[in-house]
Amino acid sequence: MESTSIIRAGMLAVTAAATLLVAGCSGSGDSDGTRVIVTLNSSPDGAPGGHGNQPTGPARVTTTAQPYVPDNQPPPPPAAPQSMSATTSALPQVPQAEKPDSPTHQPKPSRERRERYHNSSDWEWLTKTDRVVPGVRVYNVDGKTSCSAGWFAHKGERKIMVTAGHCGSVGDRVVFVNKQGEKFLLGRYVVSDNTMGKIDIGLVDVTDSQAPWYSSPPLKEKVTRLWGFDELQKADPMVCRLGFRTGMTCGDLAEITNRQTFSAYAPGDRGDSGGPVFAFVDKVLYPVGVTSYRNDYRPDQGWFQGLKTILDTYGLQLYG
Repeated sequence: MESTSIIRAGMLAVTAAATLLVAGCSGSGDSDGTRVIVTLNSSPDGAPGGHGNQPTGPARVTTTAQPYVPDNQPPPPPAAPQSMSATTSALPQVPQAEKPDSPTHQPKPSRERRERYHNSSDWEWLTKTDRVVPGVRVYNVDGKTSCSAGWFAHKGERKIMVTAGHCGSVGDRVVFVNKQGEKFLLGRYVVSDNTMGKIDIGLVDVTDSQAPWYSSPPLKEKVTRLWGFDELQKADPMVCRLGFRTGMTCGDLAEITNRQTFSAYAPGDRGDSGGPVFAFVDKVLYPVGVTSYRNDYRPDQGWFQGLKTILDTYGLQLYG
């Protein structure tokens, strides 16, 4: 799979109210912000089933398991994008001081803005493919939502997909539908931690996945070591995100909002939640986050969860 060449891009810094990027619903998996966590200290009962590779390289999974088909039809397509409330046509509530009523509300760039990048047409296959890779569409059959597959990590023999917390609740089943319409169980949520604008972490246990998956993003550029916030601030790189709804977008780092969240001029839309975020420097990719939310009043910006913080918190290691 060839990737698109990626251009360099510019910086603004704003704070905004958010819209979660889930297709098929407009709220979070835990609307009250309750933190629900299942420990990852021990492996599940039984052998891991041979899913995934050794931690030294990209994890590949192939399987001859029968399709997971709880009914005769694949999950329905996600509903059309909505505002933050599924029961009202009102716009999201944004503090008046932050609402960009005129160009004077936009902060001036601290340096000359670089170009930005967006390509969706080359990524339409993310909704119709034969295996799960970061960015591919996956379905929460219990929450009746769809998000984008995230990064894959491991803790011993236990294999985990890192995604957004608002994409599901603990125990929810995540399913992959291939281009033939066959459904395969990818895994279940074991962590769902979501407080709007502060933290948005989801972990899906894929140890016994029936779906074939591959841990590296579908790009020809080399994926190298994980970056945290210190590396992001020092390098001031182009930040890119990938998801099935809008494909790939790239732009400058905007700001690090808190210990878990950062933003960049790489917007997504509903359905892109959970997808991989990476820094792009000298044709090398550095994993940095997962897609979390957007703001309808800041359409050129996206907000993301720091990947290193998630992995450190739960004792996970990213597949190479």
